Formats: sequence, C-alpha cells, structure tokens
Amino acid sequence: MGQSVATVSFSHADRQRYRAKVQRCLDALARMLTEGGFSDSPPSVGLEIELNLVDDDLRPAMANSVVLEKINDPAFTIELAQHNLELNVRPRPLAGDQTLELELELDAALADANVKAHDAGASIVLTGMLPTLTEQHFNPRWLSNNPRYALLNEQIFAARGEDMVLNMEGPAIPGQRSERLRGYADSIIPESACTSTQLHLQVPPEQFAAHWNAAQCLAGVQVAIAAESRCSCRQPTPGRRS
Repeated sequence: MGQSVATVSFSHADRQRYRAKVQRCLDALARMLTEGGFSDSPPSVGLEIELNLVDDDLRPAMANSVVLEKINDPAFTIELAQHNLELNVRPRPLAGDQTLELELELDAALADANVKAHDAGASIVLTGMLPTLTEQHFNPRWLSNNPRYALLNEQIFAARGEDMVLNMEGPAIPGQRSERLRGYADSIIPESACTSTQLHLQVPPEQFAAHWNAAQCLAGVQVAIAAESRCSCRQPTPGRRS
C-alpha cells in the first residue's frame, strides 16, 4: 500500500492472479483465527494523520511533492491530491506514559514539518475538510504525481463505466432551508477533500469485539466534541462575515 506501480494496464491473467492472492490471504486469516498465530504481545497503538497544504491565503497549495522533499522524513508520505500529505506515527505499546510520548512526538513532527513546508511556500493545516476547496481544485490534473493514483483513478472509472455521482444533503438550520450538493465527478479526486485521523489499535482477536464496540460508543462523543470546539471558535462578529 502506497508503493509506486510500474504497470499501466492489466490483463485477464493479472486479475485472476490478484483474486487468487486475495483468496489465499483470506484462507490464511481463517486459519489464524481457528488455530492461532496472532501476536500475543501487549496491546499497541499507531496513528495515521492526513494533512492539508495551504498557501498564504489559506487556499489549497498544490505542492506536496516539493514539501515532502523539504521535510525529508519517511514518516511523511504522499496522498491522493497534490494538497494532501500523510503522517504515519510509529506504533508503540499502549501502556504507561506512551500516549503522552505519542503526543509529544506528534507535536514535534508537525512543527518541524510545518517550518520546512514554509520553505516551499506552504503551511500544514489539520482539518477534516478544507473550506477553501472549490470546483477548480477537483480537476484530475491535481492528482498527486505518482502513477498509482492515475492508475487507481483509471481502473475505478473503467469498472464503473460512468461518472461518479455526488449527492449530499445536510440538515436544515432553524429558519432556513437545508443545503444540498448534487453533482458529477469524472475522477476520484473529490475524495481528497475528506481527510482523517486513523487510530490503529492492535489487540488479541478475542478482545476485538469489546474494543470495537467501545470505539463505536466513543465515536459519537468525539464528533460532538470536535463540532462544538469548531463552533465555539467561529462566533460571528457584528458587521463581519463569518
């Protein structure tokens, strides 16, 4: 995952070989679940954070390849669009003060990367969806300069046989009508608008269900806290557009 690819087309034999490999992986997983074979080490945690790049006017900065060259750290990698980056934080045991160390390491990595991004005329922003994105930023030419993304885009749309429909409707604000977005996309690049933080927790298989259920219970609270934090920071000022 994330590696460059040299192949620009796939034959029927390539697809058959791919399906065979997937089936072997599923068979191996089934055997491990039945007979054991998973790591019995203490629980560990890892983290992936998708980032946005902006210019001085907070508009998307299509400069991830230049910024990555400046950062020169294998923990930072390319992502779907040229205004995206990803940070992969090394996994560690989930015990003691490791979560505090994770925070310190993350803060230091982001601060250092942001300083180096400035050398490329960009800044790093952590936000779920960059509000300055517009239709012009969803042109396929803004896919990252890595053959795997062009190939991924080509294969997805070849399988679909048609453009992708974007159909989203938000709840109505009191006293106003609900907002709705409906349109079509001829590439996968609109997905670059949605960045996320992905927390990875390694636990023994027999504890998976409990941890999964706990995560689902916490998800709503996390979203509510994040939304409230965002709203409290954007109180409108009289006579000024917010």
